[in-house]
Amino acid sequence: MNTYELFEEIKRYIELSNEIPILVEGLRDYKALRNIGFRGRIYYIGKKPLVEICYNISKKHKKVFILFDYDEKGRILYKKVKRYLSEFGVIVDERLSELFKKFGIIEIEQIYYRIKNLVKNDKYFSIYFDVIKSF
Repeated sequence: MNTYELFEEIKRYIELSNEIPILVEGLRDYKALRNIGFRGRIYYIGKKPLVEICYNISKKHKKVFILFDYDEKGRILYKKVKRYLSEFGVIVDERLSELFKKFGIIEIEQIYYRIKNLVKNDKYFSIYFDVIKSF
């Protein structure tokens, strides 16, 4: 996937996030997504029990993106959350997660810096990134 295709995909998911919320592990992940232009509903795991978070999401949404880190802790957490959400009738859409994996993002909070590094030496993509963030 080249840089242009990546930005087009991110732009598409920024638009989709207005309809489909995103669940992340922590506040840094939340901030990283906001920094690259995601303006839709983003939930993050706080001090509440997982089952309660999933239940609250199910009351408002029928589909969700989950973006957890791709380390052992994140994979275990992902399985638990996906199971809870499924039990509450919420569909987990894995397309955004797959895009981040394809891009080599191990920790979600890295996305802002990875994109920033991609665009810093390219004036066209720097402008393009600013446009994406404005959506």
